[in-house]
Order: sequence, then C-alpha cells, then structure tokens
Amino acid sequence: MQRPIEVEEALKAILERIEPCGEEQVDLWSARGRVLSREVRARVDLPPFTSALRDGYALQAASVTSARPERPVCLRIGEEIPAGRWPRSSVGPQEAARIMTGGPLPAGADAVVPFECAREGAGQVEVLVPAAPGDHLLRQGEIFRCGQVVARRGTVVDPGLVGLLASSGAVEVWVYARPRVGVLATGTELAQPGQALRPGQIWASNLPALCALVEECGCEPVPLGVAADEAAALREAIERATGLDGLITTGGVSAGRYDLMEGVVRGLGLEILFHRVAMKPGAPTLVAARGSWLLFALSGSPGAAYVSALVLVVPALRKLRGEAEWRPVRLRAVLTAGLERPVDAVSYLQVRVAAEGGRLKAQPVKGTRRGRELGPAEANGLVRLEPGRTPKAGEEVEVLLYALPFPSLARGGEGGK
Repeated sequence: MQRPIEVEEALKAILERIEPCGEEQVDLWSARGRVLSREVRARVDLPPFTSALRDGYALQAASVTSARPERPVCLRIGEEIPAGRWPRSSVGPQEAARIMTGGPLPAGADAVVPFECAREGAGQVEVLVPAAPGDHLLRQGEIFRCGQVVARRGTVVDPGLVGLLASSGAVEVWVYARPRVGVLATGTELAQPGQALRPGQIWASNLPALCALVEECGCEPVPLGVAADEAAALREAIERATGLDGLITTGGVSAGRYDLMEGVVRGLGLEILFHRVAMKPGAPTLVAARGSWLLFALSGSPGAAYVSALVLVVPALRKLRGEAEWRPVRLRAVLTAGLERPVDAVSYLQVRVAAEGGRLKAQPVKGTRRGRELGPAEANGLVRLEPGRTPKAGEEVEVLLYALPFPSLARGGEGGK
C-alpha cells in the first residue's frame, strides 16, 4: 500500500494543480461574495471635492488664530452651504459661511469651526476657539486618487467593498466564474434523502452536507446522487462529472472488497496524486487529477469526511473560485477537557468553541461512536494535534476555523468505507 502523504504535502500537491475558472463581468448589485479577477482602479478622486466633516462655519484659519472664549473673533456670515449644493461665493478674511456635514468647502476657506465652538447672531458669528488649516475637513482625494488601485485581484467582495467600489465610480467589475463542483455519494447501502429505505439501507447524509459545504465556499454544488458499489456505476458517474470544475465523492476508498474507487480512477486514466494521508480521521482520502481537474474521494464516514473536507477540500475550493492566499481563521481557546493518551498521528480534534467568563473555551467532541458520527453537527472548530501530544484540560490551544459558521456534515450515519 502507498505510504501516507503528510498533510502539508497533500495540500501542496492539490493547490499546485488548481487554476481558477474563467471570468465574467457583473454589476455591483450582483458582486457580493464573488472574487475579483482584475484589480479595480478609481475613476474619480474620493471625495471628489473637499468637504466639511462637522456642521459649523467654513472660514480662513488665519482669521481666528487669536480666538478665545473670553475674547472671541467676530466674522460676517455669508451663504449657507448644505450637503449637495455647490458654494456660490468664496470666503475672504473676516468672513465665514455656514456649512453642513458633507457640504463642499467654498473657495478661500481652509477650516471649519463646529457650531458648538461659536455664537451666532445678527448676521455675524463669534468664534470662541482658534482653528488650524484642515480642521474638520475631508480633503479631495484624501481616501484615494483617480487611477489608484481600490481593490486587488483575488479580493472577496463584501458589502463594505461594494460601497467603496461604488464610491470609486465602478458600475461593473470582473470576477472569477463560479465553479460548478459535483458531489457524489457511493455505496449500495445508501438511499438519497427523501427516498424510502429498503432493509439494510441508510440515507446518504454526506450528499446534501457536502453540497452545503461547497456552497459555503462560494461554489455551485451539483448533486450527482448515489452510485452503487459497482465499477460500471462508479465509472459512469465520474465520467458525467468531467464537464464540471471538480468532483467530490464519499465512500469506496478504504481497503475492503467493495472499495473500488482507486481501481475505477486508474481505469479512467486519471493521475492519482495520493491515496492515504497521514492524518486522523480521514486517512484513506484519495485525490486524482486530469490536468487541473481534480477528484476528491473522501471516506464514507461522516466524521472522517467532515475533517478531510475541511482540511483538504475547502482550501482547494477557495483557490478554485479565485481567492488569493486563503487560510483558515486561527484563534486561541482553553480546552475544557483533555485526552487520556497521546495521539499517534497528526490528528484533528473536533471542538465546540464558545465564550465563557470573558474567555474562549473549547469543548472537545469526545471520540466515542457518537462523537465520530455526530461530531460534525456539534463542533465548530478543529484543533490540530501533532504525534505524541496529550492535551490536558485547561491548556490553551489553537483552534482552526475553516467555515463560518461550520456547515454540519452529519445528520445521520453513513457507511465508513
């Protein structure tokens, strides 16, 4: 049997093969959650003119250098400038214009004194404090200049960026096409959710769960149903998926009599990058390629499929959709319970992270049969343990978050092949 590959080697072999899909142009209303395939440059200065940051009086700072509460400086008030109205006149020495937040600064003025720092009456204003040039102003181009890069290729468009892109003058942006990824459950003992169970069957819970994970990663899941443990059925299902941007399967990757995935994959002429990873759970994972097209064959056990999908598949899907330098979120939390004996391989402990008493606590999902099968439904983080580690209760550990929130990859059992 092939020597298990280390997790880091496995990820390197996967990510080296992946190229983002094509690109398309979308309007800003449709851009949220997509990944920019080209940088975006500002079409205008932002702001396009110097404006007031406070309601107050636009004036020349040199006119009020001596202003004090006990010795105010009196200025003549000219026009009022609300936001959206361009000034009709300039401001000279010993003059001021009433201005509202967002109003364009009139020519001649170089500062704003807030209303609360002045007293107004009879067409004049007494300024009680000195001002310096630039006080309470947002200068033209202060946020970015016309032609400046606003967002780089590989950036995920979130609501805040949508607003910034709109401010920069963008109407449409180039984004990577959304990858279409097939999901196939294998096993004669499986029925699709919603179908009646025959004696000896269980529902293929990994199928909708992994589709949910694909969608969580910003890709389009294509459910391909269930294939029986027969070479012809597996071959036909895989061939149907070659027109997609990738394929995830569960089951058929261990060493049993009906674990046929490796032989079928070889028969189809795919290159096997590795079969077995030095990790627990999820060791029997197989990844094969045809050029940049990848097939991820995961264990049929929900717990093992859950962990291997997060550790190996999620980074691949993120790169496939164009995300640059994606990494899981890392945080520190205190274990509420330890392990009884050291782990003998790189292991991923499923934990439930919650805030308690002002600190983050990580409750392990125990390694019972219930924990192995229902851990995906109860955990929201993973703790990576190196061989020989025996973490103790009260120890601070690093928790990896691969999805926010974690999708649940188990709502029932599946075969553990």
